[in-house]
Amino acid sequence: MVLAASGQVLEGLKNLVVGASGSVTEEAAAVDPLEKMDLTCMKTAQLQTWLTIQQKFQYILGPSAGFVALHKENTLEPALSSITSDVAGLPKENVGECAIGQLMLQLLKVITIDSDGELIGQIKNQDQLSSPILTLLLDVPWTAFQPEWPLFGLLAQAAVKRSQTHTNNEAIDGLIQPELKQFASAMNRAIGETNLEGLRGLSRAFIDSGADAVKVSPIGFLTAVFTQAATSATKKDAQAMLSDAQIFMKNMITSPSDLEATLGSQWPMWGMAYLASLKAAN
Repeated sequence: MVLAASGQVLEGLKNLVVGASGSVTEEAAAVDPLEKMDLTCMKTAQLQTWLTIQQKFQYILGPSAGFVALHKENTLEPALSSITSDVAGLPKENVGECAIGQLMLQLLKVITIDSDGELIGQIKNQDQLSSPILTLLLDVPWTAFQPEWPLFGLLAQAAVKRSQTHTNNEAIDGLIQPELKQFASAMNRAIGETNLEGLRGLSRAFIDSGADAVKVSPIGFLTAVFTQAATSATKKDAQAMLSDAQIFMKNMITSPSDLEATLGSQWPMWGMAYLASLKAAN
């Protein structure tokens, strides 16, 4: 059974987003809603602890974590133990002050203890996890919390594990056509070879196919957009492509089941999303 996060802690994240997007007074309008939300947890009373936890997530989630499963005994379990200890050491009144940090910890728990990808699939039935994840993916600009909190890196790890044992059927991934199968294989091969030029060309060709490509394989198309962002020449270009990707994602993911489908995909969507988020920050 998926380890559920504190409903009070994670509901706080959802309420902040709803509050930020609702009606506001003239006085409140002068305050940047994202700044008020403090998704990077820079205004918390226990700032140093949350900074330390951020750094631990960033340390284990290097660029390769987008595509290669982290070692359970050498990496995941020590990180989970260390971060859990940090949170346990917080004063009781401060435990819930960084909702996104708590969410990241819960995801790390699931990924660490899940040996066959089954628990990751159950996230769709755990509203205390799926709801805040969807809130961050669909309602908040991604640059508001990444790369400080590398959520895409954890989702990429979840996808690596889930897709190995619970792979989507070809219809869900839009891989019925032989041409698209070859395209997806070429993309995965280019990733293995760290062939950025190849990835840029492949993703551009997919995007240039336009509406037809979207219709045949929405997940593949979004993967191509993330790939364009990850291989962009500049940080500014990557940020622009990420904004486009989020708009597309809002149309593609409308439920926890849709999120699950992306985690089991044969397309390296979350891995490319993670690389894109790193490119947009550097």
